[in-house]
Formats: sequence, C-alpha cells, structure tokens
Amino acid sequence: MVTFEPVRDTGTTTPGWWSARRDAERDIVARACEARVMATNGWYFCLKHRRVEAPGEVCRALNRLGPYSDRASAENALDLAHRRTEQADESDRRWNEPSEGGEL
Repeated sequence: MVTFEPVRDTGTTTPGWWSARRDAERDIVARACEARVMATNGWYFCLKHRRVEAPGEVCRALNRLGPYSDRASAENALDLAHRRTEQADESDRRWNEPSEGGEL
C-alpha cells in the first residue's frame, strides 16, 4: 500500500516510498562512512613501502594487507600470507589427487 505524506509549503503530496528511499540512501551512506572509519582503525602492512602503517595513516587498499589488531601482527603480515598460501596450495593438491577408488 502506498502512503502519501505532505511536502513542505507546496501543498502537494509525495508517495511514501520516496521518503523510504531517502531513508535507505541515508542509511547506506552512514554505513559506508562507518566502514571507512573502521577500516582506518586497524594496523596495516603496506606492500609498496614495505612497512607497517598505524591506524589513520594508510596507503591505498590495493597496496596493503590487513587490517590487523596490533602492530606485531601487521609486522608479521608477509609471513602470515606466505603460510596461508602454502596451506591453500596443499589443500588444492589434496583436492586434485585421485581418490583411492580410481579417477578424479
């Protein structure tokens, strides 16, 4: 059901979905701003500069690993990425091995 609400000073009416859309757009913008603030609160490792970056002073997302909860974790970002890559490669090898019963 469409509801109508008066528009200021014009005497015309606007469908209720219009105000709902406006509210939804406002919520989307608020969530995007909140996500951006949250993204700058963690520690990152910059691949371009090969250094740890403190909260609030981060390079482009394309050039960084993280966020990490603390500086020590960010300092070990490359080791962690290497270990995770090895684990994923091993998982891929196991997945692609023929089963005991025969073919793949």
